This record gives sequence, structure tokens and C-alpha cells, in this order.
Amino acid sequence: MHIKINNLMLSELSDYSCSQAERGAYAGPGSWAAANNDAMSLLPASLAEKNLQQKTVTEEEFDAHLAQWLGEWGAWDDAEIDAMGVQGRRALLLQFISGDLREAGLGDDHPEDISDEQWTEYEQRAADGQVGGSIWRDGADVWFSLE
Repeated sequence: MHIKINNLMLSELSDYSCSQAERGAYAGPGSWAAANNDAMSLLPASLAEKNLQQKTVTEEEFDAHLAQWLGEWGAWDDAEIDAMGVQGRRALLLQFISGDLREAGLGDDHPEDISDEQWTEYEQRAADGQVGGSIWRDGADVWFSLE
């Protein structure tokens, strides 16, 4: 499953993923509060696609896939993932995506302003294991993979 993140890239990503060097001691609690506040509006299931053949995803399908994806990380058991609730899981996803965009050097630009050279550099860094490789583009759309 993939989710289109063009609208998220128009946001101030450091609101959702930042360090104490940037925001002081409030960085963790502040970014978590912001992610919880904005996750449902920035990452609705309507922006997700299951695959190229199934373009629409229900809220239930998206949330089930997100819970499964989080479970594959091995950091939380099923009870902990369930306890997060829909909003908590989406907030965590928002933090992952924001952090990955910032780490990749793609977080300061609007999707249409990212040059081919920037994409090539990101793809090479991802291939070299220097940054995560879950971000990709298709024409003017930028996507995050939950695979």
C-alpha cells in the first residue's frame, strides 16, 4: 500500500519530526502533540492506494494495513498497536514520513520544486543505505510506501 504525500510536503515537517537541537526539551512532546493533532487530516485513507489495480482504499483497509506494517517493525506487539488507536497509528506514520523526508533532503521543497537531480541523489543515497527508501514519485505525485 502507498499513500500520496504531496499535501503533507506543503506542511512544516519539523512540526512532526524534530530534534532537541532544533526545538529544545519540548521537541518530543511537541512534535507528538502536533502529529496527533494533524494526522487524520494530513493522512486520510482517501490518499492511499492498495496497488495499481485497486485505487481506492477504505478507512478500515488503510488502518488494518498500517497496523500490520507497524507490527512488522517488531517494536510493538499487537496489544500495543491496538492501544495506539487509529489516530495514534496515523500520528506515528506522520512522524515516520516527516522524518524520512527531512533525512532525505526532500522536506524543504514543494513536490513540484524537487529537481530531477535531487531525486537522483535521494535514490542513490537510498540505494546506498544512507537514507530510507520508502519515498518515490510518479510524475508530479510523491508517495510513501507502506510495504
